[in-house]
Amino acid sequence: MNIESMEEAISYIGSGGCICFVGSGFSVDALDSNNKNLPTARDLSKELCLLSGVDDSGANLSDLAEYCQSDSLLAPQLKELLMERLTNSSEVVLFF
Repeated sequence: MNIESMEEAISYIGSGGCICFVGSGFSVDALDSNNKNLPTARDLSKELCLLSGVDDSGANLSDLAEYCQSDSLLAPQLKELLMERLTNSSEVVLFF
């Protein structure tokens, strides 16, 4: 990479016009708001099964989240669970 390209990349980064793509192992040591390791997709699926009362027989994470989100009683609990398990700050705002 030449100096001109490097300066252009730095400019994009500084302006917020850059997205960093990282591998799935990037957050392997990250902690949630309770200092627990972030859940894998499988772990999160199990937690959503417990939340929703759905049988944990390999349920699809996307379907579970959609099911919880569509239920007026489960939706706030889903938001709370995601905030607790996927962030380490109370400053984050989720929009659904």
